[in-house]
Amino acid sequence: MPRPRVPVGTFGDIWTEPAGRGRTVAKVWLRDEDGRRRQLRAAGSSTAEATRRLKERITAVDRRMSATGEITGDTTFLEMVAYWLADLDAEGELAPSSRQRYEWEVRHLVLPAFEHLRLREITVGRVDRYLKRQRQFSYARAVHSWKIVSLVMGLALRLEAIDRNPVVGVKRLKRPPQAPMPIDAAELDVIQVANVSSGRVTACGDRGSHPLHER
Repeated sequence: MPRPRVPVGTFGDIWTEPAGRGRTVAKVWLRDEDGRRRQLRAAGSSTAEATRRLKERITAVDRRMSATGEITGDTTFLEMVAYWLADLDAEGELAPSSRQRYEWEVRHLVLPAFEHLRLREITVGRVDRYLKRQRQFSYARAVHSWKIVSLVMGLALRLEAIDRNPVVGVKRLKRPPQAPMPIDAAELDVIQVANVSSGRVTACGDRGSHPLHER
């Protein structure tokens, strides 16, 4: 007789294995919200450290799954950001520095514009106007803002809280034109010497015959 399936959101027992080079990996099986069994793991320099890190991931997954079903079009963007950050922690795929950068960017660049809006109120037009304001500061700031909003709203789309990711419909950000860098005298001498070596000019001192010099 087959064993009955454990309920969704249930974790098995944690076990550890050596991972080489003095490290240990802790593992646990989870029956995820889609009903499938998935394995969570975390590594550390000792059994205690690996187990502690895995328990932190388990806590993050618990937070994520406890919110499942509560994310709708009426969920505020601020609540969606909290869910998104918990989802990043549950996945455990980002380096700590990247995770910190994402949180800083969403809190300082994005939340001031959207935190009081509900997900269904974040339209293509609103996102487009927001990115244009960010573009007035800098191209880099606009690009980072575009990425964060796209990630948060992309998760809302996967949770079926919205019908489409509004970022997809915004106007493409254009990279600013870069002014040509002037060539100084030292660089010009290097170019000229290289051309002499290749037989492209006949006299090293004949600068007037070089096309980069003014006549």
